[in-house]
Amino acid sequence: MSVEIEETGPSRENLLLWVQALESGEYRQGVGRLAGLEDGQWHYCCLGVLCEVAIGQGVPLELDSLSGNVKSYNGRGSLPPSEVFEWLGVTLEGVNDIEVEAADQFYTYLAEANDHLKWDFLKIAGALRAKFDLGDREPNGQ
Repeated sequence: MSVEIEETGPSRENLLLWVQALESGEYRQGVGRLAGLEDGQWHYCCLGVLCEVAIGQGVPLELDSLSGNVKSYNGRGSLPPSEVFEWLGVTLEGVNDIEVEAADQFYTYLAEANDHLKWDFLKIAGALRAKFDLGDREPNGQ
């Protein structure tokens, strides 16, 4: 899968907003869906955090609740809609997910890292920082 990042425009800024949201501790991590209600609180996949950040930045997504306990974005409950990746400035081919390096010469998709490899948000943020050359996390968490 090929991923391209625009050299100009807001993509670096938007990527950093997403990574910083993952590092913030504001979102509870969940699996199997973008956002699910568990014990009365929303839990998010790393890609659900991306959707929430995009909405916060004005991306017009229609929110709905599937089965009362799963949040959907433009009708999608497991992977973000294309509008989110367009806002991010990332072009995907085929699958609405981003591939990151998991180990030397081994790559995985973010949904897989979140749901099956059980990476926490800090590890996912670190993989995104490395993939998109966003620099190290600042000591104050930024």
